[in-house]
Amino acid sequence: ELDLADVGPGGVWVSRIISRFEDSRYRISVNTRSGKHFDLQLIISKDADKAEVQETIFWYIVLKGYPFGTSMLPAFGCCRPELGALTMAYVSDLTVWEKIREFSSVRGPGISPPSAMQWHQLMVRAMSVVVKGWRNSGRRIIPGLITPNNIVVPEPDFRKGAVQNNLTGWSLYEGPLSLIRPLWRNIIQHTLSHYPWIKPYVDSRWVFESFVEALDVPESLAWFRELREELE
Repeated sequence: ELDLADVGPGGVWVSRIISRFEDSRYRISVNTRSGKHFDLQLIISKDADKAEVQETIFWYIVLKGYPFGTSMLPAFGCCRPELGALTMAYVSDLTVWEKIREFSSVRGPGISPPSAMQWHQLMVRAMSVVVKGWRNSGRRIIPGLITPNNIVVPEPDFRKGAVQNNLTGWSLYEGPLSLIRPLWRNIIQHTLSHYPWIKPYVDSRWVFESFVEALDVPESLAWFRELREELE
């Protein structure tokens, strides 16, 4: 818990972060006298009172409140539509895209690049976050923009705490292809197009493994059958 009386002079630092055209986003870092650290994201939006923005907030609350397993979104703070403001936890870990760039830069004579297993853990966990969000919505929406810039898979083991940064750009689920196409294109193919030298370490079939990772095996097999029917 944060006690404001424990925050001394200079204990709050506000930095502007990457923002959309429609809003301004800030990272608020709070350091207390007792050594605690808190990170908050503040969004000041011109359209916070619009119906589509409020619907996004409601979906955020629904997905964040999914009662089974770990959450796939940062903690939600509060929303003040009359002020055009909302807050949520700020995730300071590297995004998946930053990890991809880091992994891809490890090359050269005498240098051991990240193994196929490390790539597998990173990519499958990243894609499984999106699949979990779709499942947590009752299979009703594609949760946010599917891009490695919007996903965080913390180290060291890539197994716990993976999240999407936000739901901006979510869309209605229209069938298996509406989910698997952006996963393959925006995460697998996007990565291989920018860093073709990592092809020996990355397998496009991992997109299917992400469903098994996020769902149980019977549910995954049922969804694969739906995909096959749509392709036929």
